[in-house]
Amino acid sequence: MSQPILLRERLLERRDGVLYFDGISLVELASRFKTPLYVLSESRIRSNYRRLAEAFHKRYEKMKIYYAAKANSNISILKIMRDEGAFLDVVSSGEIYLALRSGFEPERILYTGTSVGEEELDYAIKSNVTINVDSLCQMEYLLGKTRPNLVSVRVNPEIGSGHH
Repeated sequence: MSQPILLRERLLERRDGVLYFDGISLVELASRFKTPLYVLSESRIRSNYRRLAEAFHKRYEKMKIYYAAKANSNISILKIMRDEGAFLDVVSSGEIYLALRSGFEPERILYTGTSVGEEELDYAIKSNVTINVDSLCQMEYLLGKTRPNLVSVRVNPEIGSGHH
């Protein structure tokens, strides 16, 4: 007899002494892929994104959800977010690369690097992603190197700052 472990709508449950995650035996996964093993629920990720998008679309006609790639830049996760319609916020050349490799169009990628060098800015320019500028130094470097529609300006009114 199975006894469910009530965790977020039965994402985890025990059946005949075996733990299942989103309907899949964790014993089978461990046997097939070995441990340690990170297991994520595609159905839960999609469901969470859709609930968030629906909640915002009820009040705001024009809005975009930007997934922060730094939260989890696994290509499978990025592909799920791309398929769901998310835009992507990236913070490094590596994340730009992963975003493009996972199928994101450059127009759906926002590069928000901080304290970056010319090499990283050049890669962002070459990749045709939108660059979120956070300093005059970055803006001066980018002038004449990229199309204006590929530059976004980030303003810090010095309220609640404390980083960098």
